[in-house]
Amino acid sequence: MWGWIRIGRCFLYDERGASVELKAHAIVVASGAYDRPIAFPGWTLPGIWSAGGAQAMLKSQRIVPGHRVLVAGAGPLLLPVATALVEAGARFWGW
Repeated sequence: MWGWIRIGRCFLYDERGASVELKAHAIVVASGAYDRPIAFPGWTLPGIWSAGGAQAMLKSQRIVPGHRVLVAGAGPLLLPVATALVEAGARFWGW
């Protein structure tokens, strides 16, 4: 499903092409987040995690993916994941 918003109105479309218009005083868009991994040499080796995978393990199992970690990349998910790793007791590689 996808849509667009104009002040006070929201139009939603689904895969079949059906549409619906919502009228509201306020609209909250919570689109979620997803990993955007980029392939690099060795990225499929054991111990290499995406930021989302590391965050899922921390939140669901309180498991830190390794004793020393290195967080690299770009995007808004890295800072909260790095913060959660430090709070869970991980040491950053090189520190």
